[in-house]
Amino acid sequence: MQDWLLGVVTDLCAAFDAEFDRLWRGARRGMLYPDWLAPGDATLAAVKRHIWHHALGFCGCEMRRRCLSLAHNADFETIAYLALRARLVARNLEMGRCLLVARGGFPDAAALVAAARSHDEKDFA
Repeated sequence: MQDWLLGVVTDLCAAFDAEFDRLWRGARRGMLYPDWLAPGDATLAAVKRHIWHHALGFCGCEMRRRCLSLAHNADFETIAYLALRARLVARNLEMGRCLLVARGGFPDAAALVAAARSHDEKDFA
């Protein structure tokens, strides 16, 4: 299941990337796209890095919020064995922290998936 879920992350990022490229190159019209925001490759790469950076930060916030706030994740809540739940929540909190404070260390989806696999092997409790 974990391999499938991490594959979905990779596929989703690739699909977003392809669609963003397509829209950037062909559907940019109107007052929301000033002339100085040229549709060149350098601008496209900078915008995509900016979006990726902020998406990772949002993901990290959401991972932590789902453990620490009132918006708990049912997947964690249904684990009856408290020691196991604590270890999994700790992994989630640490991965979320990593996404928040070290977003620059994840240049692409492959690095994100590798970090998720690495966090899965650690015991933070």
